[in-house]
Amino acid sequence: MNIRLLFLLILINTSLFAQLHTYNWANGNKKAEGVIKEGLEQGKWTFWSKEGTIQQEVNYKDGEFNGQYINYNEKGKKIEEGFFIKSKKEGVCKSWFEDGKLAMIGYHKNGYQDSLWIFYYPSGNKKEEGIFLKDQRVGEWLEWYDNQKLKSSRIFKNDDVMMQSYFTKEGTSLVKDGTGDFIEHFENGTIKYTGSYKNGLRTGFWIEYDVNKNKISEGNYSDGRMAGDWIYYWEDGKQPKLKGTITEGKKDKLWLYWYASGQKLKEINFIDGQENGAM
Repeated sequence: MNIRLLFLLILINTSLFAQLHTYNWANGNKKAEGVIKEGLEQGKWTFWSKEGTIQQEVNYKDGEFNGQYINYNEKGKKIEEGFFIKSKKEGVCKSWFEDGKLAMIGYHKNGYQDSLWIFYYPSGNKKEEGIFLKDQRVGEWLEWYDNQKLKSSRIFKNDDVMMQSYFTKEGTSLVKDGTGDFIEHFENGTIKYTGSYKNGLRTGFWIEYDVNKNKISEGNYSDGRMAGDWIYYWEDGKQPKLKGTITEGKKDKLWLYWYASGQKLKEINFIDGQENGAM
């Protein structure tokens, strides 16, 4: 047999078998390693950061994600684990805090968040739980403070969220049967939101603050939708960033915009949430 032909046949046959491939960063550290067969990734692949820390382990079948995957943080500690079937997440998934305590457990179905999901505080206490259906929260969701006293009960239906009950960290009821004055605090005790609920929906005047007590925004709600005049502030909580009218949850009429210095930036007219010309 012609030697050149024999060599070609050997190359062709070799390419059909699984071969281990290793890729490196410019500094020489491994970047990725795994098997390729007939041009497609197969089996377990491992990925590393430029510094040499493991970042991910994932399984392939014929070039698609298939089987278990594990993600690691920048220190190489496991933070997430789950499964793929034909590149779509499927089955149980978990995530962890850096100290190894469970942060979340949930499920995927055909690539979507599905069924019961439970979230935890770093202390290990339960924080929140409820049902997902195709990535959307549905039904009743419960939330607790770290001291395990009930914080809230909310009902999710389509795009609406209805507050059923809300309690302070000490257990005082603020919203009962969907109605009441509402105050939510950050972990450091400063106010995050003030407002009111009626029949489970936001109503009246609401203010949002950042953790440093600066205003972020203020305006009115009607039947759970933003309505009327709204103002958004720059980081100092005093200088307006933009101001205008909202109708049925959409920007409407004239909106004013300012630089952080207080100088006017622009004016824009809106109709049904769409820009209708800058001024």
